[in-house]
Amino acid sequence: MSQEVWFNKKKNTYVKYEGKRNKISDANKTFVSICKCSQKQLKNVVTMELYEFGYKDVIIGDGYVYARGELPICLTAHLDTVHTELVTTVYEANTKDGDIISSPQGIGGDDRCGIYMILMLLAKGYKHD
Repeated sequence: MSQEVWFNKKKNTYVKYEGKRNKISDANKTFVSICKCSQKQLKNVVTMELYEFGYKDVIIGDGYVYARGELPICLTAHLDTVHTELVTTVYEANTKDGDIISSPQGIGGDDRCGIYMILMLLAKGYKHD
């Protein structure tokens, strides 16, 4: 199974985490790292993850990444966001209804959530074969 990509603030880069973390923290860090990516960085992260999940023919276009599998299901999410600034400040809160993540720069949740969910489905074993 692929390890998660997360944002290392000290190094200002994206790294693979190879240890164990609390599930809530794990999910939040992964989602926040996706939100902090520029479109170009996110395209690279998604491409790397698809290769690590075993996809052989990953097509990298100008504004998209495509990988064809064997299942008759199409999962889509877009990489771009309407926000003009990259996320630098993130607020996290644990509530009785679940975790809340927000940012004054906007999290790009309209489809950064979609990318996160596709990567989590692949991590859980819902793959191309």
